[in-house]
Amino acid sequence: MGYFIFLVGYTIVVGCLCNIEGKKLKDKKKAAVVLLLVPYFIVYALADGNSMTDTPSYIEFFEQARGVSFQGLKEVNAYFEYGWLLLTYLLSRISHSPQIIFFFIGSLIIYCYGKAVEKYSPIPGLSIIIFLCTIYPQSLYVLRQHSAIAIILLSLPAILNRDIVTYLVCMICAISLHLSAIVFLPMYWLYSVKLNKKFFVAVLIVIPIFSFLALGFLNKIIDQFAFFSHYGSYLEEGEVGNYTAFLIHLIELLLCLCLLHPVSEVETATKLFFLMLIVALLLDVVGTRAPITGRLNMYYSVSDIFILPIACSRIRNPNLRIVCICAICLCFVIKSIISESWTGNSLGSFRLII
Repeated sequence: MGYFIFLVGYTIVVGCLCNIEGKKLKDKKKAAVVLLLVPYFIVYALADGNSMTDTPSYIEFFEQARGVSFQGLKEVNAYFEYGWLLLTYLLSRISHSPQIIFFFIGSLIIYCYGKAVEKYSPIPGLSIIIFLCTIYPQSLYVLRQHSAIAIILLSLPAILNRDIVTYLVCMICAISLHLSAIVFLPMYWLYSVKLNKKFFVAVLIVIPIFSFLALGFLNKIIDQFAFFSHYGSYLEEGEVGNYTAFLIHLIELLLCLCLLHPVSEVETATKLFFLMLIVALLLDVVGTRAPITGRLNMYYSVSDIFILPIACSRIRNPNLRIVCICAICLCFVIKSIISESWTGNSLGSFRLII
């Protein structure tokens, strides 16, 4: 919990010093984002893998990988995807210390989020606070999936530029690290839809249908395809509170509909993140019947980090804008505390190696 308090305080102070609205940062925005994320990277790089859940298995596999050829890695652990096998193999040849895993994954995640925040967020401080209260804690120990989510962020320019080759390369890399990344594949084509009345009517029709069919459909997929077998436990583990996530995303949607009005005219990145928010809301509804969607939804709910700052930047009254930013920060901090993301079993004993 101490790390969380420090990072919240640091981000707020540095965000304010760098101009929380981001309007005076145009030439210095990159430096501001780097400054904001420095302590986040340090925590990644110096994290003690034995103080968290999940990570001891990564360390154990790393130790095993040092003594086998690449061909033998799959026999050592049939659970991991091929991308993670290759990454572990290469890292084990660069260093004998498993700490290189946390250094490399920390570098990847911080680079991808930092690059995206610099490019798409008009209020970097707010984006980093949302990142801290949503993605960051779990990404410290759920290494494969959050590495895949980070790579997904690299695919966003390809969606906007309609570069399908680059997009598919990013998707293949992400899926090779965690199979669940395949859920983001339709986003390239979804971006082409028009945000008109027909679209919103279609969403209202699709949501109840998906909710009704979700559980049986997902069970069918997992039963039929062997490569989903090791994700079957997600059906029983409701790791993400989908009702809470649904309420949060619904409030976000209403806020965006007000501040981005008329949404039919939003373009480029704003349109992309708004569509991701819509899909996240849809998956939240499905998730009330199938908990696995709570894990799948991380690829779309990452839009929170960008769409909320974009929406807040549309508020013309500076005092009201600051109040809105502070209110959003407070809500996400409270959510993080209530969800025990830093005090639960996974990070309750978290420490650094120093």
